[in-house]
Amino acid sequence: MENKNYAGIYAKRTEAPVEYFTQATRNSLSINETEKELSSLQKKIEDLNSKLNYLYATNYGEDFLSCVEKVCIHYRSVSDVDYYYSPLTGEIIQLDGKEDYPIQVNASKKNGIVNIPIGYSLDNASLIIVVYKYAITTDCTFIKLNTVDYALFDIFKNNTVASKTSTTLGCSRSAYSNTLNIINASDFLSAFYGTKINTSYNLCEITRYYRDNQAFEIFIRTAPENILDMGIATKWTESKPIYKLLEIDKETYDKAIELDILPEVYQLKDYVSHRDVFNKTPQEWLDLILKCKEAEADLDFYRINYTYGMAYYDTKTNKCPLLGNLASAYSSCAEFNKNYSFGKFVNYVIDETVNQGYTEIRQFLRELRDYISMCNIMNIKPTLYSSYLKQTHDIQSRNHKIYVSEEQEKALQNVYKDFKDTEIGDYVMTCPHSSEDIKKEGNSLNHCAYSYLKRVVDGTCRLLFLRLKEHKDESLITVEERNGAIVQVKGASNRRPTLEERKIIAKYAALKNLEYDITVW
Repeated sequence: MENKNYAGIYAKRTEAPVEYFTQATRNSLSINETEKELSSLQKKIEDLNSKLNYLYATNYGEDFLSCVEKVCIHYRSVSDVDYYYSPLTGEIIQLDGKEDYPIQVNASKKNGIVNIPIGYSLDNASLIIVVYKYAITTDCTFIKLNTVDYALFDIFKNNTVASKTSTTLGCSRSAYSNTLNIINASDFLSAFYGTKINTSYNLCEITRYYRDNQAFEIFIRTAPENILDMGIATKWTESKPIYKLLEIDKETYDKAIELDILPEVYQLKDYVSHRDVFNKTPQEWLDLILKCKEAEADLDFYRINYTYGMAYYDTKTNKCPLLGNLASAYSSCAEFNKNYSFGKFVNYVIDETVNQGYTEIRQFLRELRDYISMCNIMNIKPTLYSSYLKQTHDIQSRNHKIYVSEEQEKALQNVYKDFKDTEIGDYVMTCPHSSEDIKKEGNSLNHCAYSYLKRVVDGTCRLLFLRLKEHKDESLITVEERNGAIVQVKGASNRRPTLEERKIIAKYAALKNLEYDITVW
């Protein structure tokens, strides 16, 4: 016998069987009342939960200061609409700018977990972080928050030190940074260390320096205020007294404080410690610092720039830019540190930059370096303290580019083929044997002898060299002979010959039947 589908047969005979069973019963009134009561209870639970979240968010001791009112939760919908919610009420807030809510916590989807900083302690260097489970309503008009956990967070070490669930917690990098940025760093350090401390850094920077600098607390507790920021921002790898970190003795350290130049000593610390390069004692560095600070006033008066580059110094906070730049150039350039002592180098550069009309220290240094470098390439002894550096540099630069052919060298040698050295008293009149000799003469005496090379090769004039017999290889006076006469006589940097030198040249001219006028030399 086939089984019948009684429910199906009944359903066909009844117009609305489902509605019949759910509405047309004697319990329908009770069901409606119960549903209303449940809805009311759910609303009350949501309200109580919001109140509980508010209590959690403001539940900290007297040592803590609130920051939750500066927090907003940000959510970007799939349609790229930005919503901002208050963690205290869950309601949407209007965010015209970030000034009122500088701490922004991002909710990446409609439900999940967010960690929100709600308060901080200056004395304990810590944050309170509350962990919320959240759900955003379908229309994005409200965010439901349920407290899951809360933790005490170490500001200095950027980690959790205690939590309700013993779970390691944290907050996003941006929320953490923005929370620290609303805390005054000077107030924070003063409260934490129990002494008045002033710093220009924000707290986010301070915490980074704390982790990177082994001598952080040494500077906080013992540094004079004028080097505090420099000290805490340096990545020191060991903790010891400041004067030992700077590699100077205690007496020099105290003297620098007395002279109010400790910031300069600090900024120059990498140079002060390199005694093998600069060969200066700490006390000599103090003297140089004072000298260069005075020189800066002179350079400012003449509008000469000495703060170029500032690779080692911040251009806004540098304390001794002139000496810093000179020390940097000296230590990094062999043309300088192989030819000058540091003290003489500093004096020469400062004095001659002014005397020779330069507008930048850098320009003078560049031409001095290039000049010495060209001399080294051409195996010529440079004039280290030239009073005409630009002229010296330009002559050397031109000479460096001149090419003399083999035929021209032979022509030059032919000009002097019959010449013999002539000794007169302590002096000797000699001649060049190659174009290189004329180049060296011009470079040694810092004048333009080499510009006469073509005239010598063409035979229109001859250049002769007056020298001391005992120093025959050292340039002294250059003489131009042309058309049977001595027409020009020049010493170093085109100086006029001394009376004694003029008399010797006159005797030579008389011996060789050359015309001359001693009054014009």
